[in-house]
Amino acid sequence: MTQSTSDPIAAYWWAVRHYRWLVAALAALALAFAGILIAREQSAPPQYEATALVIANELAHSPEQLPRLAETLLAKDSVAEDAIEAGGLPWTPRELREEHVELTPLEQNVLIEVTGRTTEPELAAQTANSVADALAEALNRPGSGVGVFSIQHRASPPTEPADDKTLALLLVGGLALAVLLPLGAVGLLFGTRLPMTRADDAADAADTRVLGVVGLPPRQRTSHLRIARRASRQTLAASDLPGLGALCQTLFPDGKGTRLLSAPAGTGGVRTEVASWLVGAMAEQGDVAVVPAWGVEADGIHERVLVLERPIVDVPDNVPVVIDGFDNDGIAARQTMPEGALGVLVVPEGTPRTRVIDAAEQFASGELAGVVFVRR
Repeated sequence: MTQSTSDPIAAYWWAVRHYRWLVAALAALALAFAGILIAREQSAPPQYEATALVIANELAHSPEQLPRLAETLLAKDSVAEDAIEAGGLPWTPRELREEHVELTPLEQNVLIEVTGRTTEPELAAQTANSVADALAEALNRPGSGVGVFSIQHRASPPTEPADDKTLALLLVGGLALAVLLPLGAVGLLFGTRLPMTRADDAADAADTRVLGVVGLPPRQRTSHLRIARRASRQTLAASDLPGLGALCQTLFPDGKGTRLLSAPAGTGGVRTEVASWLVGAMAEQGDVAVVPAWGVEADGIHERVLVLERPIVDVPDNVPVVIDGFDNDGIAARQTMPEGALGVLVVPEGTPRTRVIDAAEQFASGELAGVVFVRR
């Protein structure tokens, strides 16, 4: 009674369909967020890039160490300050490193590409050249113990803005977020609720058998009072609802018997509808009594046939009785039960597994006849 659904993939996609409003809302939110970032990026001034090259003419150590050494030197404020002072750059050392310069090793790490990036072409070239000069000077300062370095290529002011990859990344990221965010949210809901999507899984959770599977009419939204009145006035043929005829034959093979309908918390409306369907379908075979535990009186329903601490009286012999009203808000085992009554647990599709287990445990041993699974 503690294992999860036997087909988690099918159950997950059921959850995606069931929470489609959440999927659509989160996808729209992700796309809107990406759109805001893209619009903000497009409104920013264009960026220009210029590149200078520092070459190692001689190296006293492995070339693989050169990129790390160059990054370490530039991380020192003294080297960055030298570049700022020499080039008249309008930034602090931290702004220079984080926003306006990039080092890239080339050709087996014997070349260091120094890229300056600003909103002005001339300033981009001046940034690259100033940083390259300061870096070459810092690399040469230890002498032959490190190597000999020089400027192989000086940067020139670019004539066109650099290709902006940010817009493409934001678009791809927005599309990915629009897919992953709702699927992840549904996965979280699925993992915490473990919805019942198969009759066998519901029966397994309740540790009982499947009595039948009934199809729920689409968009059925009916109050308890209207359900009771409809049950008293309207006869529902078994053919009106898929699976109802087979369920009646299972529950009342000889037209006799008493069944107490229960349901997990929050699904009492579906349980009451199942009661009304059973009454309507059995009406053609003889008198059927429905017992609304909430005490509503309606034509055709025995006023004195009530439960909730009261005995059932004035029910003709050999008349099937469907008692509607038990859920795990009231423990069935504490109620006054008619002799020979059996519990039927009505489980709507998508009910969390823990609720099914809790509802089944409300019945004393031997009182739960089985599960009726209701598809939405």
